[in-house]
Amino acid sequence: MTDTAFENDPKEGIGAKVRRFFKRLLLVLLLLGCGVMLFLYYGSYSKGTRSGVVIKMSKRGMLFKTYEGQLNLQSFGATDDKGNSLNEIFEFSVEGDNDSLYHVLEDVSLTGER
Repeated sequence: MTDTAFENDPKEGIGAKVRRFFKRLLLVLLLLGCGVMLFLYYGSYSKGTRSGVVIKMSKRGMLFKTYEGQLNLQSFGATDDKGNSLNEIFEFSVEGDNDSLYHVLEDVSLTGER
């Protein structure tokens, strides 16, 4: 005996096939919706300001072009247990289509402006 539960039944009507198709479509849409909601919930986005010295700028990306940079926040008075000053590095990204901002950041990284 073979299990024919997964085979198409020739006696099955068109209505049953359409219902099964829409059930599968609904399941896919629900899974896709859950994926979008998880991305929106756990996706990283922040808005604010930081001040420091830009120490690195680079162009990155094969498909999605971005400019990546590092900002040295220079925590004044913060030292480790040996008396060495601590530097806190903040990493940031600039969208690839914002060339003018990239050039400004590159210039201040070369001059060391705060």
